[in-house]
Amino acid sequence: MKDSKLKRRLIALYEQLYEARRILILRTKYRLHIMNSEKTIQYILKTRCSVARYGDGEFKLMMNSADIGFQKRNAELAEKLQQVLNEHRDSLLICVPSTFNSVRGCNEFAYRFWLDWGKLNDNQIHVVNMLRKCCGKTYFFGDTEMTRTYIDWKSDRRAKRLFPLLKKIWDSQDILFVEGEQTRLGVGNDLFSNAKSIQRVLAPAKNAFATYDEIRRTVMKHGNGKLILLALGPTATILANDLDRAGYRALDIGHIDIEYEWYLQGAKERVAIPGKFTNEAKDGRNDIAACEDKIYLSQIVDRVGC
Repeated sequence: MKDSKLKRRLIALYEQLYEARRILILRTKYRLHIMNSEKTIQYILKTRCSVARYGDGEFKLMMNSADIGFQKRNAELAEKLQQVLNEHRDSLLICVPSTFNSVRGCNEFAYRFWLDWGKLNDNQIHVVNMLRKCCGKTYFFGDTEMTRTYIDWKSDRRAKRLFPLLKKIWDSQDILFVEGEQTRLGVGNDLFSNAKSIQRVLAPAKNAFATYDEIRRTVMKHGNGKLILLALGPTATILANDLDRAGYRALDIGHIDIEYEWYLQGAKERVAIPGKFTNEAKDGRNDIAACEDKIYLSQIVDRVGC
């Protein structure tokens, strides 16, 4: 009996040491140059660049045949996500999760998610090798987590610091939102109250990429002279690049409004926000009530596929 307990303890210790060594390798040998969220936002403010963001969902679509919650995978989508990484322009900042390098400050849920995701099928090794091949070993990425300021972190200090900084991006700007039909950026909160004006192009809440060409044409029709803010999943990553290449300024700001809602509520977990598509919350994708807000309705200038 004693020998059996000792054996189990030795096996557990070995597994802990193995995991610690693997994490060390991921955080050193496979470390990328990634600005933190604050420096990323400051870079955007200084250079007035466009932004294309990659998260675990985009990489999942690129690496295998699995769908994500609101977007079915297809070969064209994966190819276009790859193409964005192969383009190098000073006017476009590519962002990846800073949690590739460090999970310091993350809460237990996010800590386990990113460590487990990185280890699963050697995801992080494959992604880092791909990014180095496409962008070069010296490329400085922005932080995808710049819009994910609250729910994954132990403290709300990060959100308190970053939301005012984010608001400077659209301060006194004419904005065109390109969003899922149930996203409703800024409705019911003051996140974009400092914008000069707001217009909206609505697209499908799910599988927006199926109408990609029409979305792009519609946005280019309404986007002249405006700051274009995108919240449309992986479609936004591709669209930000195509719009930037065409001379527009476009930023993928996905998740920012839901994060702000959670922050205002002091939420401790991913809860559904009434009246808004909340992809990561239980029951957050179904039975979304119609929005009757008159200001919101007056801002809609076009709809694509919805």
